[in-house]
Amino acid sequence: MKKPQLLVFLLLLTFCLACENEAILDEKSKTEIWVPKPIAQKFDSGITIHWLNSVIFNKILLPFTYIDPDKFEIYLSKNDPETLEKVATLSNDQTYSHTFRNLLNGSYYYIAVKAVRKGKESLMSDTIMVIPSIAAKVNQVAASPNYPLETGSMDKTRQILAYVNRNFSWDNGKYGNMSLFIYNLATRVNSIVDTSAYFPDWSPAEMKIVYCTDKHEISKNGRRPQHLAVYDYQTRKISKITKGDVFDLNPEFSNDGKWIVYSSDEGSPQEFNFWKISADGLQKEQLTSNLNLDAATTGNIALGRPSWSPDDRLIYFSVFRQKNKNGIYRISLQNKNIEQLITSGWMDISPIVSPDHSKIALISNRSGNNQIWIYNLITKKYSQITGAENDNISTDWGKIEWIDANTLLYGKYSQENKNDAIYSIEIKP
Repeated sequence: MKKPQLLVFLLLLTFCLACENEAILDEKSKTEIWVPKPIAQKFDSGITIHWLNSVIFNKILLPFTYIDPDKFEIYLSKNDPETLEKVATLSNDQTYSHTFRNLLNGSYYYIAVKAVRKGKESLMSDTIMVIPSIAAKVNQVAASPNYPLETGSMDKTRQILAYVNRNFSWDNGKYGNMSLFIYNLATRVNSIVDTSAYFPDWSPAEMKIVYCTDKHEISKNGRRPQHLAVYDYQTRKISKITKGDVFDLNPEFSNDGKWIVYSSDEGSPQEFNFWKISADGLQKEQLTSNLNLDAATTGNIALGRPSWSPDDRLIYFSVFRQKNKNGIYRISLQNKNIEQLITSGWMDISPIVSPDHSKIALISNRSGNNQIWIYNLITKKYSQITGAENDNISTDWGKIEWIDANTLLYGKYSQENKNDAIYSIEIKP
C-alpha cells in the first residue's frame, strides 16, 4: 500500500474509533439512577414506607437505561413539608422499605426518599404526607369471587346496594358489558337493573337510582353519547332523562331527591361543565360555563365528581389537571360563586360532605397511593382514614358515600376474593 493511501486509511480508522468511543460515552451518559416512588402504610404511632422504581415497567421504551442506586437517604418532617431532615441512610439491599416508630398519632408527617449513587446525580422522590393513627373499623359490605362489585351506592333504608359489574355477560358469553345491579343485603338476592349502565347513585329521599347509560349508540359525528336514566325501584320502570350527542356523567341526587347534578360536555364537545336536571328530566340548568374540565389525559377523575351539601345549596367538586394546581372547590347555587377550599399538588378528588356539613371525605394520593382522607371544614385539619392495610382505593369511578353520620361506603380490591368489592369504614367523631 502506498504511503498516501496508508495515511488516509489510518486517519479513517482513527476517526471511526473516535466515533465509536464517543458513541459508547454517549450511551453511558444516558444511564441514570431511578427516582424512588414511596408509598406509606400507617399504624398506631408509626409509619412504614415502601418504594419502587416507578419506571421499571416501561424503561425499554425510554432512550436510556436505569441502574440501581448504591444507597437511599430517608427524609422526614413533622407538620412542615418545607423542612425535611435526613433521618436515615440505608444501603441498597433491595428491600426498599423503612419503618418509623414512636410517632405522634394525628400529626402530619412528610416523607421523601433520595436515591444516591457515586458518580451520578442524586434524585429525590416526591414528598408524601401520612398521618399515623389507630386503624379504623372496616366492614366488607358485599363481595364475590366470581365478579367485581364497584361504585357502590346505598338506598335510604340501608338495605339495598346498587353496584356495577364491569364483567357481566349474557347469552352464554356472546354479549357482555358493564351493567348495573342491586343487591339486597337482608335476602342476599341479586337483581339486574340495566346493561351498559354505570355510575349509580341512590336518591336520599326516594327509592330511585340515577345512573349513566350508552346502549352502544353512535351519533352522526361518530361519537358514542352517554345519557342519564332514572330507575324506579317500586315500579321497576326506567326513564331516560337526557339525550343528544353529549356525554353526561357522574350523576348525584340532591338530598331532597328533586334534582341531579352531573358533568356534561353539552354545548362544548370534550370540555365538561356542571349541570343540574330535575329528577323527571323536565327542567335543566347549566351551573358552570368556564371550568372546561377535560378527561382526555386523566379519565373520569378529571370531571369533578360533583356532590351536594346537606342543605342542597352548594355543590362540592374537585379539579385535577396535570399542569395546574389541584384542589377541592364548591359553588353556590344562589350566585354561582366558586370558592376553593383545598389547594394541593397531590390528587385530591371525589369530595363528599358529611350529613352535618362539618367535614369532607375525599380520595387522595397524598400518602403515595389512593386513600380516603377527611378535611374538617371547621378546624381546617386533615385526618387519614384508610391506609392501615396494604391496599389502594379504587378511583376508576371515584365514588365514596356517607351512609350515616359516622360511616363511609367505598370500593377497593378484595385480596380474599381477588375482585373489587364494597366496604364501609367507621369515622370516629
